[in-house]
Amino acid sequence: MNNRWLWFAAAMVVFDLTAQSSPTAEPKIGVAFPRFRMQEIAADLKVGYAVLLIDLNGDGKKDIVVVDTTRVVWYENPTWKRRTIIEGQTKPDNVCIAAYDIDGDGKIDLALGADWKPFNTKEGGTLQWLKRGQTLDDPWTLYPIDTEPTVHRIRFADVDGSGKARLIVVPLMGRNSSQKNNWIDGEPVRVLAYTIPRDPVRDRWVPEVLDQSLHVIHNFQPIFAPMDKGMDILLASYEGVNVLQRSGAKWTRRHIGATRRIRTAAGAPAKSRKASSRMAGATLRPSNRGMATRWWCTRSRTIPRSHCGTAMSSMNNSNGVMAYGVPTSTATAMMN
Repeated sequence: MNNRWLWFAAAMVVFDLTAQSSPTAEPKIGVAFPRFRMQEIAADLKVGYAVLLIDLNGDGKKDIVVVDTTRVVWYENPTWKRRTIIEGQTKPDNVCIAAYDIDGDGKIDLALGADWKPFNTKEGGTLQWLKRGQTLDDPWTLYPIDTEPTVHRIRFADVDGSGKARLIVVPLMGRNSSQKNNWIDGEPVRVLAYTIPRDPVRDRWVPEVLDQSLHVIHNFQPIFAPMDKGMDILLASYEGVNVLQRSGAKWTRRHIGATRRIRTAAGAPAKSRKASSRMAGATLRPSNRGMATRWWCTRSRTIPRSHCGTAMSSMNNSNGVMAYGVPTSTATAMMN
């Protein structure tokens, strides 16, 4: 993929699952593009940091959960009646959310990241989980989990194959990193996995550091591990695309796609690796509005072809942007 296409796709990710060894040998598949109808559900959000599609009421239809600056609301499918989950109970801004039956009562609970201070790498960043009331209209109860500066992405995933998901937490920047040095000084980003305790209300949520070697991780996605019963974790950072893989009790990181050369604010280049056309790749670059991400994916010896399309097409499923699906030959989504 040349620079002209990369710049053209600054806000779009295109993954070609039918890519062959030679880019000129791609088969042409005539598939009609699906038609979409826009429906406005709400126009009163301040930011809308994250959007989650989940069946909250158990009727088989996907409802919409929205994370706003000081509240979390959900819209019931198909009437889109709005109900407030919490409001004013966390330090602003709320920023990320994930769904799972945390206490094992058969009802969906929510984990929430808040106290979003993107340029404060020394403090802030709260984690909490929210438990449903007895009825859909009853208030939800908030329980604290932990704190982690610049907490940015969270997801539940059964990474060890135990049948019990853990809460994966990835901040945006490493602790004590600075804007002056383009966030590559200080500590690298901690990729954390919290085991849900036996009593998630009273017991401590203990984190495990899966990796601490990358800088500015903008997104991540758990994928099925081809060689294990658990899940691997794809990470998009300044260094490119990396995958975390579990071997016994240890996690190892493998670099699978290169990025552009990283520069500090003073202009000094950081380390860079040459990209390979046969591997998945990612680019993160600073912009006036923060961080912009571009993704592309071809065949990879590290990630199976099927995983590549599945994981990347859902890579941005929790940061509050519009996404759409197309036939399996091509997957496309808008990125922030």
